[in-house]
Amino acid sequence: MRQDGAGSGFGLAFARSVVEGALHGKIWCEDSDLGGARFVIEVPETSPE
Repeated sequence: MRQDGAGSGFGLAFARSVVEGALHGKIWCEDSDLGGARFVIEVPETSPE
């Protein structure tokens, strides 16, 4: 298992490129009521024409 903070830093950039590019969706970050952050991903049910 990886230690906290031990990553390449490309995860969110990759997620954004997939969600916004390939899936034509949206991704954003919100404060979580329990502390920390919540990442929200919204994609359309059908692909755009």
